[in-house]
Amino acid sequence: MKIRHTRQYKKELKELYRYIYLSSPQNAKNIIEEIDTKTKKLATAPYIGRIASYDNNIRELIHKGYMIPYSVEKETVVILGIYGANKWSVEV
Repeated sequence: MKIRHTRQYKKELKELYRYIYLSSPQNAKNIIEEIDTKTKKLATAPYIGRIASYDNNIRELIHKGYMIPYSVEKETVVILGIYGANKWSVEV
């Protein structure tokens, strides 16, 4: 399967990186690499995430307190976003 990242995911990931970078540039780099590695696993195991409570068509990966919602659409896994303590929602 292919992996596709939405604009919202890219924006939220960049914001996460910037936030962590302020206290530790190395930790910011590490967490982004870990998230990238974890999301790449979806290409071979797209159903490893739990089903989201708010939508049965969305699954969620959990990584160190961050939720990564995604959907499986035919031969593509679409990474929708990433959030921590703040509530995430699909942009309209």
